Amino acid sequence: MIKKFLCVYTCVPLAGLNNLDMRNFNNIRVYLFVAFFIGILLLVTACVLFQQEIISNESTSIGLWTRCMDIGSGIISFSFGCLCFLFFLNVKTLQDLKSVKTKNKTVLWMLANGMALLMIPATGWYYLFRAMRGDYLPSADSIGIPIAIQSHTVLLFLLPLNVFVLLSLMRSSLPAPMFQPKPCLKGKNKLELWFWDIVIGVLLALAVVVLILLVIDGDHIMIVLMMGFIYLLLSLRAGKVNYQRKIVSEK
Repeated sequence: MIKKFLCVYTCVPLAGLNNLDMRNFNNIRVYLFVAFFIGILLLVTACVLFQQEIISNESTSIGLWTRCMDIGSGIISFSFGCLCFLFFLNVKTLQDLKSVKTKNKTVLWMLANGMALLMIPATGWYYLFRAMRGDYLPSADSIGIPIAIQSHTVLLFLLPLNVFVLLSLMRSSLPAPMFQPKPCLKGKNKLELWFWDIVIGVLLALAVVVLILLVIDGDHIMIVLMMGFIYLLLSLRAGKVNYQRKIVSEK
C-alpha cells in the first residue's frame, strides 16, 4: 500500500516543468515545484524508514516513517494545490497578483457551501487512509465514530457559514480586484471597513494556522479545501474594499 501511495503522489503530471524557466526566481511556481520535490523526498525517506523498521524490527523507529509520510504528502498537497490555483488564475509572479479578480457573489456562495460539503468525504479519507496504514485498530468503531462526529459537525457548520457569507456579501461589489489599496474613508464607512478588516483578518490568521497544522498532519484533501477558504476570505474582503471605493468615486 505504501508503494502504491508513493506512486500516486509522484506520478502527478510535471509537463509544466518543460515550459517553466527555473532560472527565473521571481516565478512563484519555481518555489512550489521545489516544495513539491521536497515532499517527494520525504515520502521516499518514509519508505526507507518503513523498510528498515520491518527488517530490524526495532520499536524505536515506530512513528518516524509515518511522520515523514504525513509531512511529505502534506507538502505535496499544498504545493500541488497552490500550483493549480496559480495556473487557474494565470499567476506567475507576485506582480501578477495585482491583476487577479474575484468571482461573482453567486460563485463565491456556491464555492463556500461546496467546500464545506467536501469536508465530509475529506474526513472519511483522512481516517480511512490511516486505518489502511495501521494507525488504528482493525475495528469499525475506531474510525467510524470520529467520522460520524466530524461529519455531523460539518453539517452544523453550514448554518453559521452561510450567515457569515451572506452578511459579507451585503454592501459588497463583486467581482473585484483581489488586491487593491483601500480608499480614504471617513465616518461610518471607515468604521465599517475597519470592522470587516478585523473580522476577516482574524479568520485569515486562523485559516493560515490551521493550514500549517493540516500540512504537518498530512490531511491531503483538507489542505486544498482550506486553501479554498482562504481564497474565499480574500475575495470577501476584496468585495468590501471595492464597494467602498465605488462610494468614494461616486462622490
